[in-house]
Amino acid sequence: MRPGYIFASGLRRSDSDKTIIYGGEIYSADPHNPHPEAIGIAGKEIVAVGRYADVLNQLGKNARRMDLQGKYLMPGLIDSHAHVADAGFQTLTVAFPDGMKDAAAIRAFVEKNANNPRRDIHGVQFYSNVPLSYWDNIGLLDSVFNSAAYKNTPVALGGADAHTGWVNQAMLRKAGLNDLTLEKADPGIKAGTVLTPDGKISGFVTEGAWDSCPERHPPRRRRENRPPITAGADVMNRFGPHGVDGAAQ
Repeated sequence: MRPGYIFASGLRRSDSDKTIIYGGEIYSADPHNPHPEAIGIAGKEIVAVGRYADVLNQLGKNARRMDLQGKYLMPGLIDSHAHVADAGFQTLTVAFPDGMKDAAAIRAFVEKNANNPRRDIHGVQFYSNVPLSYWDNIGLLDSVFNSAAYKNTPVALGGADAHTGWVNQAMLRKAGLNDLTLEKADPGIKAGTVLTPDGKISGFVTEGAWDSCPERHPPRRRRENRPPITAGADVMNRFGPHGVDGAAQ
């Protein structure tokens, strides 16, 4: 958390004010101190972040105090966004867990969810909220989901960031993504389709290429989008007011 503007419910700001905010869960975006005890504000800028005693010492004993009473506070995230529908969609589907290091572990997880009604969507075996660390081991995904058993079973794995994904060969065929169509595709799809060292489509897709996989989630008809959007909004509303700049599907 660095000096900048802040959004906080119930806080009336003045350029001459000094305010200490404490007593809740504060998000700093600093990996070395993700949840400081307090922040200090002078005028419209955050000028101190850290232990309550240190912030008090910097701003002075006459600074106004604002007790969050256990509530959550985060700084405004300028130029950032939240994927509300995607996040809600993740709560309605099967999440792909972290830490599966070998093919046997993935197969066991798949077998455990074989009859899970949330898994298969429009003929696609879909897993959401996939930890991005799996993108460093595409060979592991290949060994399971491009094996003979999956020759005719489309599989799509949606990254936790909502910008990346991986699909198997059957899914590439279902999505109509191949060497010929890629050559004629829009620049965004070309840029987001990652190739192997020998120039083949790897299955790892980002941004426009990931969005082009039409079966990665239910069709974008309003009546089918409503449950994910509602679920996502419910999750975001639990945190109260926040400074997220915008929402993206």
